[in-house]
Amino acid sequence: MLHLDQHSAETTAQEALGRQLAEARTLAHLTQPQLAQQTALQQADISRIEHGLGNPTRDTLDKLADALGMEIVLRPKEGETKVQI
Repeated sequence: MLHLDQHSAETTAQEALGRQLAEARTLAHLTQPQLAQQTALQQADISRIEHGLGNPTRDTLDKLADALGMEIVLRPKEGETKVQI
């Protein structure tokens, strides 16, 4: 059961990431093929990421973020408190 819950959480995070990237690409007035050309990635890979599929590497995410004028930021989940050590 834990494995299924973990898979569900990963899928949700991947889908959220994909939606954010697709929105940023649209706001930048770029098509998937144009973004692929700027990042030296395959258009099919960008499509998979935007649809919440696959598991992009940090390098791939860096290329996409750079091309879209974004940065990668980790933040607490909504409704969760920060842990201080």
